[in-house]
Amino acid sequence: MSRSIIHSGILKSDMVLIVSVCLTFYFSFHLIFSDRSYLNLVQLENKKELILKDLEVKTAELTKIEANVRMLRPASLDRDFLEERVQVILGLGDSSDNIIMN
Repeated sequence: MSRSIIHSGILKSDMVLIVSVCLTFYFSFHLIFSDRSYLNLVQLENKKELILKDLEVKTAELTKIEANVRMLRPASLDRDFLEERVQVILGLGDSSDNIIMN
């Protein structure tokens, strides 16, 4: 009788160990390779950085375009800028013109 109690105690402790090892492997695998894993988190952070850099570039372009549009409004028309735009669009620039870039 005492032998069966000892064997059942050993089996229970072995089962606890086996189940805990299986759970550890299961959660470790999903921690590394699932859709919400650490590796995907790193990839998403890298994508976020690239998108933020692209956003900065697009914002700078938008600011520049808004400044150009502001100079072409009738209330604040900049004649030099208007003349420059006409020459660029119509191709009326002269080879003797001095071009100053900002």
